[in-house]
Amino acid sequence: MVLALQQTADEGGNNATFWRNDELDATIDEALATTTLEESLPIWQEAMAIVCNNAPLAPVFFSQNTFAWNDGIEGVNIDAFGVIDYEAITTS
Repeated sequence: MVLALQQTADEGGNNATFWRNDELDATIDEALATTTLEESLPIWQEAMAIVCNNAPLAPVFFSQNTFAWNDGIEGVNIDAFGVIDYEAITTS
């Protein structure tokens, strides 16, 4: 959720509510400037707290995607949003 709302334009992108929060933007910038996961994790947690306490929306469900393929298919890459990189798929 944080990355979907971060530093978005007033219109467009994933920010359907047009919500803006300068504190969140600054916190995300701080987290992105870190060099280790250990250093960034508490900052990302702070960013999520800002979203949870201020965002003008509440997710009511999350869909679940199920994917299957056989041994003759290689290069299947599914990102965190369930999007398949079809150009990377090959058959053997």
